[in-house]
Amino acid sequence: YLDYLKSLNSLPEHIIIPARRSDNLTLNLLDDEAALAQVRTLVEERRLDISVFYNDDERGLDRLVDALVTPDHTPTVYPNKTSFEAANSKIDGRRYARMAGVPTPEAQICHSLDEVLAFYHDSSRSHRGVFIKSDHRKLVRAMTEDEIRVAAPQFTYPLLVETLYDVALSPSVNMVLWQGERTSFAVTDQILHHWIHYGNSIPSEAPQNLSDKIIEYTARIGDVIPDLQGVYGVDYIITADNELYAVDINPRFCSGTYPQHFLQRIGISLDDVYARYRLVHCNVDNLSTILCDPEFVPLTRGKPDGIFIYDPVVYETEKPVNYFSYVAVAKTQERLAALEQVIDAIVEKHPPLPA
Repeated sequence: YLDYLKSLNSLPEHIIIPARRSDNLTLNLLDDEAALAQVRTLVEERRLDISVFYNDDERGLDRLVDALVTPDHTPTVYPNKTSFEAANSKIDGRRYARMAGVPTPEAQICHSLDEVLAFYHDSSRSHRGVFIKSDHRKLVRAMTEDEIRVAAPQFTYPLLVETLYDVALSPSVNMVLWQGERTSFAVTDQILHHWIHYGNSIPSEAPQNLSDKIIEYTARIGDVIPDLQGVYGVDYIITADNELYAVDINPRFCSGTYPQHFLQRIGISLDDVYARYRLVHCNVDNLSTILCDPEFVPLTRGKPDGIFIYDPVVYETEKPVNYFSYVAVAKTQERLAALEQVIDAIVEKHPPLPA
């Protein structure tokens, strides 16, 4: 697998592996002075800054910056903590979208279960179901009062309650806001299973007028988030009535950012292909097991047809790799579907361990 990355000019020039003491890479690095010294040298030589997936107190990023400061350079974290926390909050994220003049679902900020139930029973609402959003990953979808009451013990207040619409499509777009300039990635469609995100597909099936609005709305949202710099994304829904609503702001690299940038970097125009990023569960020793399967179709430079596998997620189990991501790309929808059948068939040979 490492040789394959090298052939794509995608093998990192430096690979630094701190001793593992926990699942937090930053804390592991801070506890391994030899690895930290290697990082500090590179940061100083190249005047590097830090772009992070999350920026909250649990990550140890303030300590990392302190440990990387040298007389000649102090790295900066993007996004900064203030921008991250402002946009990552479900309540504040909705407020910024509305400040930008971007439509959002019918919603209410609730401080008690009674308020949640009152919103649910409000006869003026257009739909019955609700999404209850306590935190970034604390989402509850409820269609009945009983479902709300069963979930209630896990609620933390205040929280946001949104109307649950009949969704035709869930598009998303990522942007880079850097030193006054803005660059947009392609609009993609999210792949959802039981309302859990499992990937993205290109091109989006959104009508062109709504795709244009998605780009415009995302730019406007980025403009109102204080001091935002770096990568951010906004998720939308298109309802069965063709209404467009912003439903989530992600002030960070999103999982769909990486495959898009990778395809662009190896010379593939996102306007000319069909592509799909997905996460799949499996049970293998390493990614070479998948790559070396005789049925596998590897993506190569200069040829927009194949599968690129990456991001193995490792836990201490019978086999190390529990799931990984892939991006499949082709010139036609039919060919893309065939490539996905290939990866599905290979993964079936290595089923995930029971939960």
